[in-house]
Amino acid sequence: MGWGWAAERVGIGTRDELYYLNQREDHMITFNRREIAKAVKNLASITEDSNAFPLRGYLLFCEQNGDFKITSNDLEKSLVATVSAKISGTDMCNRFLIPANKFLKICNFLKEDEVNIDVLIESIIVSAGKSKFTFSNLPTESFQTFQDFLGINKVQIESGLFCRMIKKCERFQSNADVRTQLMGECIEVKDGWFSVIASDGHRMSLQKTKIHSDLDVSVVVPREAVEMLKKILEKESVQVNLFFSNNFIKLELEKLEVYINLIDKKYVNYKIILRSSSKYKILIDKLKFIDVLKRSSFTAHSKNHGCTITTSPHGITITTKNEEKEKFEELIEGNYDFEFSVNLNLNYILDALGVIEEKKVEINCNSNDAPVIFTTQDLSETYVIMPMRE
Repeated sequence: MGWGWAAERVGIGTRDELYYLNQREDHMITFNRREIAKAVKNLASITEDSNAFPLRGYLLFCEQNGDFKITSNDLEKSLVATVSAKISGTDMCNRFLIPANKFLKICNFLKEDEVNIDVLIESIIVSAGKSKFTFSNLPTESFQTFQDFLGINKVQIESGLFCRMIKKCERFQSNADVRTQLMGECIEVKDGWFSVIASDGHRMSLQKTKIHSDLDVSVVVPREAVEMLKKILEKESVQVNLFFSNNFIKLELEKLEVYINLIDKKYVNYKIILRSSSKYKILIDKLKFIDVLKRSSFTAHSKNHGCTITTSPHGITITTKNEEKEKFEELIEGNYDFEFSVNLNLNYILDALGVIEEKKVEINCNSNDAPVIFTTQDLSETYVIMPMRE
């Protein structure tokens, strides 16, 4: 008798028939251990063992054209990895769940080149060599997936470039704000530019690069998802296909799909600030500026970390003073035909200069109480810092 016949009888069959079905050894799914361990390491990073949502700690395996799509999710984001497999026998169940972190530990600690999975009626057996692990075969109907995603707006960007843009914005996101759109990073495609923007209301980072696209779209990616993207993208060196919809974005890498639930709010209108701040322009050596700012930090105020930047015909003077009436002052020589003075947070300036890779930085300001804009000469990086009161 074939296993198909026994499977049809299982619902109303005897215990002997069920036992007979569960003892078979010729139906097996075989994975390369290193390949599946690499995939599961990414997938398990967003899983969580939870009593309220028990399936959040599991991976969903689905057979598709001879390969397996393995899915993890935490309700706000989802990862789907494609892993090649060898399937022996017939009537094999092609959709099942396995605990994510336990399966990752199994793949990491086993020494064999292959990992086998046998899916039975009530259990799932993971084996390699003489080791065998048995898990309960849970129903898969309640496991949420994002595969019905209908994003049609698509752009392409190199993964390394995308990762660098995200990293240069990460310090500028808000940790906690009633404006939830600031608790993440904005991805914008407009006029052939691909931009990543982050702001906490006191400062802002804008990274942009030219791409071939006529899309006009802007979405806000939550902070947690940004952190996940950074970790994934820095491991890859491929072209990323990025799809947009109203509520989600989808990233397609070589063997990995990423689905992210977006913040459902419009991002702040940062372009108003950029249009209004260009009256005074200063071009300064970045490393020299950083050295002076670091020295000035020794006497900066312990609470507001204030730093005063003053221009004169002789150059730029950096001044700090603290609550103990200690003071620092140093002149960076230059020739300027205008005078203005602005008080900024010293740490915010160092954060911006610390991620700029060019040797020269352009400083733009419109007045003593206007935002100060730091840009690279090719305008690919822009950092805005709001002024402080004395």
